[in-house]
Amino acid sequence: MSQHSWSLPLQVNCVRLLRESSVLTASHDGTVKLWDVRTGAPAGTVGRSVSAVLCLDCDNDGKMIAAAGMDG
Repeated sequence: MSQHSWSLPLQVNCVRLLRESSVLTASHDGTVKLWDVRTGAPAGTVGRSVSAVLCLDCDNDGKMIAAAGMDG
């Protein structure tokens, strides 16, 4: 097993397994990011809010993502 040096935001509020090699994170910095589990690198920011994102969920195929935060 290889070691990854992940550069996650300061506080991750929610993590959701999307596929075998991808996860979504909802973070206190207001971002929803997709991560590559194999490399530990972000694959992209898929959502952004002006305040903390507290929770997220997605459908089974990962094509629809819902997130909620402190901004209502």
